Amino acid sequence: MSNAEDFLAQEREYEKRARAVTALAAHAFSRLLIRATSDTGQSRRVASFVATVIGRSTFDIYDLRALDVEISDDVLLCMDAIRWAKVHLPDTVPDGMEKAEAICRDWGYV
Repeated sequence: MSNAEDFLAQEREYEKRARAVTALAAHAFSRLLIRATSDTGQSRRVASFVATVIGRSTFDIYDLRALDVEISDDVLLCMDAIRWAKVHLPDTVPDGMEKAEAICRDWGYV
């Protein structure tokens, strides 16, 4: 294979990975939006992550250790999607930006 063919094959692989992780992260972000509005001891940390996604806060990555495994897995899926950055994560969820902004207002991330 030529360098150009190698490059195109790598680009196709990256695009495939980006699509796959974005689809998984859309579901994960939707679950996080629900968790941020629930009445659990982890809601504040989840809200902090949601606020970070839309640029209203910074998320302390050490907070991952304080989250249940399922929740921290969702955060990591979202972070992977952000890394591949094909779409803005809130745009993957119906009314995602509005929901995220409401969470920020409710938790004081304005």
